[in-house]
Amino acid sequence: MPVVLRGELFLKQGKDSWSSFNCRWVELMADGTLTWSGQAGAANVLNVRAHMIVNDLEPSASKDGELRFGFRLVPTAKGKETVLQTSSYEERLLWTTTIDAVAHPDGTRHDAGIGRVVKVRRPERPAKLGIEIGSSSDFPCVVVLRLNGDLGTSGIYPGDCILAVNNTVVRTSVIAARVLGGDESELTLRLLGWNREVKMAKHAGMAGLVCCRPTNGPGMILSSVTKESPAAEAGLHVGDRILAVNNEVILSNDHEAAAKRIISATSDVRLTVVGVSVELLVRKDTNGRLGVIFSSATVPRGMQGAAISEAVPRGEAARGGVRVGDVLISVDDQVVTDGEHAMVLFKASARAMRIVIWRPFAPGAAVGGEGVSLVKPNRDESQDVFLVPGGKQPWAYYTKDVRHLGRSGLPIYEDITTTAALRT
Repeated sequence: MPVVLRGELFLKQGKDSWSSFNCRWVELMADGTLTWSGQAGAANVLNVRAHMIVNDLEPSASKDGELRFGFRLVPTAKGKETVLQTSSYEERLLWTTTIDAVAHPDGTRHDAGIGRVVKVRRPERPAKLGIEIGSSSDFPCVVVLRLNGDLGTSGIYPGDCILAVNNTVVRTSVIAARVLGGDESELTLRLLGWNREVKMAKHAGMAGLVCCRPTNGPGMILSSVTKESPAAEAGLHVGDRILAVNNEVILSNDHEAAAKRIISATSDVRLTVVGVSVELLVRKDTNGRLGVIFSSATVPRGMQGAAISEAVPRGEAARGGVRVGDVLISVDDQVVTDGEHAMVLFKASARAMRIVIWRPFAPGAAVGGEGVSLVKPNRDESQDVFLVPGGKQPWAYYTKDVRHLGRSGLPIYEDITTTAALRT
């Protein structure tokens, strides 16, 4: 029976204490069986088609302080529930969606569309694959440190995080090294995020950018981009996150060394950039509002900025090109740290302002097209009506500046807060 997914998980059964998790090598088979070895070497078998996936566990710290992300497999009949933990949110998402897809062979479920998939062919021996990997607290899983050989054109970049190779989840660099050093002629890598490479040609030794340390996440943030400079010509904006410079990943507290690599480069500079940034010109309405709602709960991991959870149809922001799921990363050349900071910058700006929004596009996707939406709007933006129970109704809104706590307990900053059906 073919293996669909395999890897290390922290596991316990029944109502044992929270500290009784054991690291086990777990394999999910195509027929729905989940197998692992116990302490005595005996095989344990669980049928996922007779269980429900319950994803209601908050992240928790292990005895050694490692943050873990758990989920439960609850039997539909009598029996012990099984609790499993992963080392990252992304690993949990891959495991739960894959288990759900295998548990529903009718095709009503699909596995996780996390990040991007790249296929590489292994060179003939004794040549090596050419991927140097490592681990860092800034990255959620194994990270590509640098590339050697012909892999520079494979679609893999320094700073990419490897979630899985073929059907193996690479929780640690040891597992990744073992799988990458195997005998398969072709490898399928599932990489987190939509990183891209930007080539910048320096003019007279100048790049035209200034970098700073991010408030969270890996790499460095562009805090200044000079107009008509090589950086601007390369399509970079204030707020962009750089993960690697000239085939060298930027690790913790290494942004100054990375900046020196840019300065010392004699000609072209190759940068690994996270996602795609777009500069938009927007204007406040007569009440000084833009028609957006920020939620810090939906900012992607490793990003800083203000996630836009609402963009009101016919609002000034929506007319300017802002969409639900965008992340605001700068306002008038000032880096945005979170939703509260974005509100401060909005209030201090002139009526017309330049904003930069970030979208996790797939490479090659047209700017302004359909990106990966973080939050789905509950309205039809192509019509001037809301989709409400009982049919479509005309709508209106009024503005009010409030700050309150969302369901997750995180603050939500609202520029426009209320929508209401017009009464006839």
